[in-house]
Amino acid sequence: LSRQYEMYEFIIDRLRRGVVFDPQTEMAASWVPRPDEFPDIVISPRIAHGQPALPGGVPTATIYGAWRAEGEDYRVVAEWFDVPPALIESAVLFEARVNGQARTGVE
Repeated sequence: LSRQYEMYEFIIDRLRRGVVFDPQTEMAASWVPRPDEFPDIVISPRIAHGQPALPGGVPTATIYGAWRAEGEDYRVVAEWFDVPPALIESAVLFEARVNGQARTGVE
């Protein structure tokens, strides 16, 4: 029973670190699912219908699809969405990680 409790505490700690609360309602407003690895990727019901998204609201799945369509060229996709190439790379890595893809073409 104590091992189950330890796992519960680990999960709660991981979730709690990325949650941002609305100061007026004291309810969770958004969540950064992997704050250490991907601090710019946020999940919020008010942004992209709750899909993981970059600042500005572009879903990471959309970024990933555009990156694949453009021959895995970060700069072209960055120009499309008017964001730094580093954010495009972050979105691609995030999508690859959460979808369990070992190879992304990202170096």
